[in-house]
Amino acid sequence: MSRPDQPTEAALATRTGLGRRCLHLAALAALVVAQPLLDLLARHPTFLVVHRMEGAALAGLLAALLLLPPLPPILLELMLGRAPQAVQQAVHLAWLVLGGALLVLLLLPAAPWLDGAAAVAAGLAGGLALAGAYRRFAPLRMAFDALAIGLLLVPLLFLLQPRVRALVGGDRPAGALARLDSDVPVVLVILDELSLVDLLDGDGRINRHRYPHLAAFAAEATFFRNALAAAENTQRAVPAILTGRLPPTDAMPNLVDHPQNIFTLFGADYRIVAGEPVTFLCPPALNRLERASEPDRWRRVAADLRVVYLHLIAPPSWAEALPPIDATWGDFAGGEPAAASAAEPTTRAEFFRHARTATHGDRLAALDDFLAAIAPHRQPGLYVFHALLPHPPWVLTPDGRPYGGRRIRGLRGEAWLDNLQAIHQGYQRYVWQIQLVDAFVGRLMRRLEEVGLYGRALIVLVADHGVAFQPGRHRRRVAPETLAEILSVPLLIKAPGQRRGEIADHPVSTVDVLPTVLDLLAIPPPWPLDGRSAFKPREDPTAPFTFLTLSSGEMTVDPAAVAARRRQLVSERLALFGDGSDPYDLYRIGPLPELIGRRVEELRIGAPSYWRLALPEGASRPRVDGDGPLPLLLEGHLRQPPRPEPADALAIAVNGVVAATLSVPQIGGRWRLVTILLPPDLWHPGTNVITAYEVRLRRRAVLRPVTIFG
Repeated sequence: MSRPDQPTEAALATRTGLGRRCLHLAALAALVVAQPLLDLLARHPTFLVVHRMEGAALAGLLAALLLLPPLPPILLELMLGRAPQAVQQAVHLAWLVLGGALLVLLLLPAAPWLDGAAAVAAGLAGGLALAGAYRRFAPLRMAFDALAIGLLLVPLLFLLQPRVRALVGGDRPAGALARLDSDVPVVLVILDELSLVDLLDGDGRINRHRYPHLAAFAAEATFFRNALAAAENTQRAVPAILTGRLPPTDAMPNLVDHPQNIFTLFGADYRIVAGEPVTFLCPPALNRLERASEPDRWRRVAADLRVVYLHLIAPPSWAEALPPIDATWGDFAGGEPAAASAAEPTTRAEFFRHARTATHGDRLAALDDFLAAIAPHRQPGLYVFHALLPHPPWVLTPDGRPYGGRRIRGLRGEAWLDNLQAIHQGYQRYVWQIQLVDAFVGRLMRRLEEVGLYGRALIVLVADHGVAFQPGRHRRRVAPETLAEILSVPLLIKAPGQRRGEIADHPVSTVDVLPTVLDLLAIPPPWPLDGRSAFKPREDPTAPFTFLTLSSGEMTVDPAAVAARRRQLVSERLALFGDGSDPYDLYRIGPLPELIGRRVEELRIGAPSYWRLALPEGASRPRVDGDGPLPLLLEGHLRQPPRPEPADALAIAVNGVVAATLSVPQIGGRWRLVTILLPPDLWHPGTNVITAYEVRLRRRAVLRPVTIFG
């Protein structure tokens, strides 16, 4: 039995000073919040690059992670400083229960047999055990005193990581910026995921019917018809364009890993306007293009870190309900990223695909901002813009109007299924966004003319890599069937003062872009380059080219074989989709192409069909308001009667004009999902009418009206 004047362990706990208790809470918060997040960020520094956490911003992030989590409990304890000791002790122990529970949940991935509610119960039990031990045992409270050293060790260990340490220097490019003897404006536009295969006509020129502005630019520029991408993924392809070097596999697309680039070269003498939505090679201090406000950036960082932390502590079954963090390096809760293929590791090489998806909503605004930033100035301008088009999501019409349908039917992950009808529909959507790119090129040329730069400027138009539409194949990974589509990219270069177009057929690479710019401006190469001027052909045009892949590093390709396969694919695409000289060419891909564009009233109408088509409510009579979204992607369920007579096709008409025909298998008595893409030119403001017909071929087509629900 203890003497009255000898305090118990519990009494000692209650006498723990207020400052000491607050220090314990800060140390616990550093252990269960700041340290796990910083450890993860140190292992995946791309997150820091994407959110531009460099220099002072990185210091602010560290301070926020260390100071903000313990702030609420510390403020509460300070407010209760004059409350009874029992109340103070209870509140303090409650915070310890919470901290202990979080600590247990962070450790539970090592015990996969605990999941769901059982994991939460284990966390609470661990928290209660920690609080009870803290209350009873003075050595544990002394251990918390030692743990407070973690407030210093946590940020120190984080900053000692090599990749993090490289970011501490902030916006400073490595080495002094060069001085250039040039006053020629430079415009470099990098398109995203655009294959040359899909731009050409039967003569191997830019298709003037479908892409008139690109064709007009080619008529005044040098068109390098056998240009090959340097890499199949943006993380390496764009830096290769901007540096003239083939980047290492582990290099991130930022200033730290690519300090010698077009921006640091031109930054001393040129006014730089850089639109880099997914790469970060331009020092922010040099970039005149307006960026997102600081409050918006920090709100995004906070939202993303919240999702990341929930993944760290959530039991596996509960984590499935959270926004995925392995499909994008930012904007976790705001996007709808495509699912990653199971055979495809989630690495930094996948960063750009997901980063572009996360920024899908800003693409048109980014085009407008870039065009508005082109202006005459006493300094020559370097205008570099990476347009996130025609990259998915394919949700925009040629005039930039949205039509929805982010999911691409026929894709499983990033690989096409063996479903030609779905692949053809995906190709139609892709062509719409190429036509949107064409419209942007027209606007760009007009803007350069308006400000007096078009004739004087060096203008480069290039794509980072292409995209494939082959059944059973990954749409962005090189294989024998996809090689030509992914490697063949447009490269058009208009030299200062050039007004007459030329076609150059010697093979070049996109790593040659920067060396070509330097050659045309008579600037000596400031560092060793892997590329060379595109206007100086290689001595052996048959020599293989080096190409960077995601899976196998480097590979060599035969330019002649790529060109031959490209010509074959162009012929196949033109035979299927036409060249655009007929406005309905792109839509004549169904079983009855001759019906597309015909008015229903001109065709033979038979008795009503027994088929049924279920559409979302209001979809059969959609309204179009001004420049609002168009309901071009129609999804519904089709049902045949139990014993149907053979039907040759399903036809869909918009406002009395046949817009699409689909093959339909015999599925008597069952409902089947159908997806139909409808031409944008058939719609008018106000109420539109969609009708469906079962088509039977006799001596001529007979259209039997299908009842539509919805």
